[in-house]
Amino acid sequence: MDMGTGWWSQMKNKPIFAQISFLFAVLILLIGLIISTMVPSILRGFFTDEIYRTIEESQELTTRINRNGMMMGGGMAMRSVQHVFLDEDGQVVGGRAFSEKVLSNFLKQGIEQKESSKRYEMQIDNKKMLYVVSKKDIGGMPVFQISFMMDTYRSELVSTLLKKLYLMLLIALAAGMLLSFLFANWMVRPINLMKEHVLNYASRKWDKPLNLNRGDEIGILADSIEKMRRQLKEQDESQQTLLQNVSHDLKTPVMVIRSYAEALKEKIYPAGTPEATGEIIEKEAAGLEKKVRDLIYLTKLDYLRRTNPEYTQFPLVELASEVEGRLRPVHSPILFTLDADDEILFRGNKEQMKVLFENLIENAYKFAESRITLSIKQDEKKVLISCHNDGRAIPEEKIKNLFKPFVKGENGNFGLGLAIISQITDMHKGTISVMNQRGGVSFYFEFPIQY
Repeated sequence: MDMGTGWWSQMKNKPIFAQISFLFAVLILLIGLIISTMVPSILRGFFTDEIYRTIEESQELTTRINRNGMMMGGGMAMRSVQHVFLDEDGQVVGGRAFSEKVLSNFLKQGIEQKESSKRYEMQIDNKKMLYVVSKKDIGGMPVFQISFMMDTYRSELVSTLLKKLYLMLLIALAAGMLLSFLFANWMVRPINLMKEHVLNYASRKWDKPLNLNRGDEIGILADSIEKMRRQLKEQDESQQTLLQNVSHDLKTPVMVIRSYAEALKEKIYPAGTPEATGEIIEKEAAGLEKKVRDLIYLTKLDYLRRTNPEYTQFPLVELASEVEGRLRPVHSPILFTLDADDEILFRGNKEQMKVLFENLIENAYKFAESRITLSIKQDEKKVLISCHNDGRAIPEEKIKNLFKPFVKGENGNFGLGLAIISQITDMHKGTISVMNQRGGVSFYFEFPIQY
């Protein structure tokens, strides 16, 4: 058992080409062994049965001739079938003569057998003889008819056929081995091609696509690898974009904070007074802190997407009202209206939905001129949320990229708030859209009711 396990372990470590070729070779050799073992005995049995039938047919023909008045002799030979006739005393009354011992054996078998006809075989002079002993009544005289044929005929037939069969089997084995190697190579070629592509992808070479155009399991695997390539390429491009945007946009507030701090040390006040200069430093630091916080949260959402976040049931309207209450003091001149159904219980991640409302309402305050309307409604299948502000319309060419991270805003800086909103919506299996309407911009959300 240990030897078998060790052999199988070694075989599994061989290349697939070698494994497939070996298995096919073993299968072909096993089939050849079975054929070469079984066919000779099958052929011998078949021809033995055919010889006996020939003997019996010749015997019957000879009997009919003798009954028509012809003398009992060799009769008509059929494929070297010969005959001998014995009376009840064991005397030869026709046909070929044998030794007394053989004739005595014929007589004994004829007397003892209960059947009218029976098959036998005997070894004479190192040769096998096949014969049939039948009880006959010819011209009113009971006799034993022994019809026989030497086994040389059968042996020659079997030998000739086996030679041809073994030649055909050898050709079939050689062709099978060749086909097994060709099939193994055909099977392994796409696997090797996929291996080369995967090694290139491991080296961050994403440009060469993998297209096998197959509908089998190998084709499905290749399509999965190609899908992974596109995702890795997009992720790599996103990372490059992230590094470029983050490094550029974080560099500006850092430079402002550093230069203003150095100016304060030298008792130079770029904003006119120490207080005004400090306020600028504080404002830049707050903006820098928000960018870093949003960036960390966006990365956290990417991680949570691959795990199972904890979902609970909570009052959605109460959560939205709580978030707006914390943001209102900063934007007090703007009129905020909440139009909501009572007691909407929403199943989801409460912390994520809180962040969604924070970014949504803060974005609305950022662009609204005088008023904001937040609507939260529920029907039988969905929770519907809309947020309208009376700010300027968004250019149509920017709407399609509005929820992508690091898209530049009006002031040239990147924002992550809408990208975070989009990710949270997607994680809750919802949809989001934005439309320019008369008198402002509206964001629409649809969330399926989950239980």
